[in-house]
Amino acid sequence: MKDEQNIEKNSKKVSALNILYADDNEPSCLIAKKVFDEYGCIPDFSKNGLDAISKFKTKEYDLLFIDNLMPDVDGFTAVKEIRIFESKHRNSQCVIIMVSSNDEAKNMDNSFDIGCDGYLIKPIKKGDLIDIFEFLTGDNSEKNIEEASTGSDEKHEKEDEIIVKIDKDIESIVPEYLQNIKDGSKKIPDAIVRKDFDFIYRFGHNMKGTGTSYGFASISEMGKILEQAGTDKNIQVINEEIKKLTEYIEKVHILYE
Repeated sequence: MKDEQNIEKNSKKVSALNILYADDNEPSCLIAKKVFDEYGCIPDFSKNGLDAISKFKTKEYDLLFIDNLMPDVDGFTAVKEIRIFESKHRNSQCVIIMVSSNDEAKNMDNSFDIGCDGYLIKPIKKGDLIDIFEFLTGDNSEKNIEEASTGSDEKHEKEDEIIVKIDKDIESIVPEYLQNIKDGSKKIPDAIVRKDFDFIYRFGHNMKGTGTSYGFASISEMGKILEQAGTDKNIQVINEEIKKLTEYIEKVHILYE
């Protein structure tokens, strides 16, 4: 990780940035907000593509983070419209970072093709912002905005216990997150009966995008499988992953550090 003292020296410049974070997933927004708070940034938030476009047209932003999959208008379509608007009404371009739980090369390439400056894999972490802020504040104007990656502090200590080390800063919201995942998983059997595979897809997609945000890499991995199973309408795989998820939540033990 690069030296964060460079950012601290430019804290006033960083806190003055106009930032818009567009994502329909509330847990992801909460995590992002905590990261931005550490730099003194107060971003605006949008929960769908149409609102992001609307906000962008009424306020000049220095930096836009936008999720690729949102209601109403997806991130790719929103970025295209925003770039067209800029070309007609703005003298400069906003730095746009596509945010996604999908690390497929095709998605990354498409993001750059439509005018994005960077591509981040969820969750956004403190270290992810260093290059971006240095670029925007002029601390190192020659630097490119690079793709970031994430890790995990998850360990299986015993057969009947899973130890997960989590940042103490988010201790207050982790129990609610796990409860929401547990409640959502209980809706899956009914969704199968109703053949509502779109619900299963979105539930998996949200798990994939948020699990690692809280330190639960296994939830992200199970979410990835559920997302694909929802697309494929594969009931057997869906049932298998929900069983694994239920067992995981029962065994997980959290250490806040």
